[in-house]
Amino acid sequence: MTDDTDPTPSALADRLSSPEAATRRDAMDRLASLAETRPRHVAREASAIRDRLGDDDPAVRAAACRLVATLGLVDAEGRLGDLRLDDDPAVSEAAREALSALDGATPVDPAPADERVAPDRRSEAASESTAEATPSPAPGTASPPAGTWPAWRFDARNTGYAPEGAGPTGDVAGRWRVALTGGHRGVEASPTFAEGTVHFGDGGTVVAADAADGSARWTVETGGDVTPTPTVVDGTAYAPSPDGVLALDAADGGREWTAATPDAVFGPPAVDGGVVYATDEAGTVVAVDAADGSERWRTEVGAGAPVCGPPAVADGRVFATVSNGAVVALDAADGAERWRFEMAHRSLIPPAVVDGVVYAACRGAVSALDAADGTTSWTAETAGGVGGAPAVADGTVYVGMGERLCALDAADGSERWAFETSRSPGAPAVAGDTVYVGTAGTLDPTAGSLHALDAADGSSRWTFDVEATGFGALAVANGGVYAVGDDGLYALGDPE
Repeated sequence: MTDDTDPTPSALADRLSSPEAATRRDAMDRLASLAETRPRHVAREASAIRDRLGDDDPAVRAAACRLVATLGLVDAEGRLGDLRLDDDPAVSEAAREALSALDGATPVDPAPADERVAPDRRSEAASESTAEATPSPAPGTASPPAGTWPAWRFDARNTGYAPEGAGPTGDVAGRWRVALTGGHRGVEASPTFAEGTVHFGDGGTVVAADAADGSARWTVETGGDVTPTPTVVDGTAYAPSPDGVLALDAADGGREWTAATPDAVFGPPAVDGGVVYATDEAGTVVAVDAADGSERWRTEVGAGAPVCGPPAVADGRVFATVSNGAVVALDAADGAERWRFEMAHRSLIPPAVVDGVVYAACRGAVSALDAADGTTSWTAETAGGVGGAPAVADGTVYVGMGERLCALDAADGSERWAFETSRSPGAPAVAGDTVYVGTAGTLDPTAGSLHALDAADGSSRWTFDVEATGFGALAVANGGVYAVGDDGLYALGDPE
């Protein structure tokens, strides 16, 4: 944005050459504020900021001293040395403090010129609010807005459950299908939904499609063969890429920032409380600031084995599955490992966390673990294999086992009901009182179906069979079901 309500660092730098001292002061103050959340973007204007060390107005000179220190502009130390003797006491003091701060400092690395500046939504919220401040929700407790499915498993806890969500429950019909061109498998891909837009990965491309008719609103190439399903929060789409986490403006796909990871990001990131948590193929979990991509911490947990995203965030911790079968719990504040649980088999299934319990799945079982210390509460085994991530809703764990979708009691793992699918179920999605699940054939994954079941007893509400494709995880929002198959993105809804 370039208007006066949310000027970019570039626009503010232009104002530093204004003949009006008041305009220059205001621009410097705004740059200082932006530097708190967008330091790399402000650093692109280092030359204009250094020039203000010689400004005629002492307030601007003092502000320039402070901003030079914030950005670590060590090449300005000579000019700061001269300003220690400035006639204005505020300037001389600011210069001395800046010189002290720059001792041993590392300059802020400027953001690439093609990276757009994300709006400072946290500052906007603070300035617009006139009500008494309320405590921020604990990590992983915030619920996404009604009518959305913004993350692969709906929320940061990976519950797969939208309490206020709504999809078709009576007769169902296909609304539209968009053919996909990239290298992908529908059983491995999944869409997300926010602001009337379906976001999904097609090969190495992020695609945003109009939920009304499937027409493309924008596309962004990420490179490589990572399927870049994004997580959409507060107007930004955070997508995996071979180079790290890519932040895009959800409205038009404009690049906001890129945060590097040791290897290609493996699965969608989790976003919670202003922090993006990503996992990569080198066995690392990385936390970066959602505003500008600056790194907060990184922890190696896989010893070279990939870590499967998205991780689950809850109760001040980050829970992730390593492909070798380990489930790890990290401190959300600093990435310190708190506990580790070794499952009996390898796994590419991210965990879910609800009410202090971690639900982890591997090839042959689902386990309930205490989120505090990783001790096992129960394990439900299956000879047929677990088909995808579980969904947890109202005391029930819904998970594909063999060729059945099973509802397990969250307290002890006992089976409440099972629905025969005749194909392997993927990760279910629960919206309101309905469970939605896609299936794919075990021997022929190009055959599949979509089902809607009563969450209470597993009775069928509708079935949509497609012989040309298999399905994996779903998004259920705004009265529709959105699923990526091998031959395209499908949208289902009530018949017109």
